[in-house]
Amino acid sequence: DIDDMRSTAARPNRLRPPTTPTTGKEESDLFRKSRLLSAYLEWCQSYGRDPSEARFEHFSRNYAKLEAATQRTGRSPTLNAFADYSEEEFAKMNAAGGWTIG
Repeated sequence: DIDDMRSTAARPNRLRPPTTPTTGKEESDLFRKSRLLSAYLEWCQSYGRDPSEARFEHFSRNYAKLEAATQRTGRSPTLNAFADYSEEEFAKMNAAGGWTIG
């Protein structure tokens, strides 16, 4: 679980999804989970959040979307305070007027 891995996870140097080198091979599940956990723990520290398994699952899904956007566009979006929100939580907050663009 997260507490067991917290002390051993390597920490990325920025809060942007890294581009995965093209090697012709898929990233191993263990390596991917370790990389995601490392990014999640850094994100938690940056935003003053306590890590949790449930929030890590939401973060992982959102992080994967950012990685896909990076691959598709060549641009590297940054993680924000909502990176651990589920789609439902984000939609509810947005509908309540809690998020505006511009």
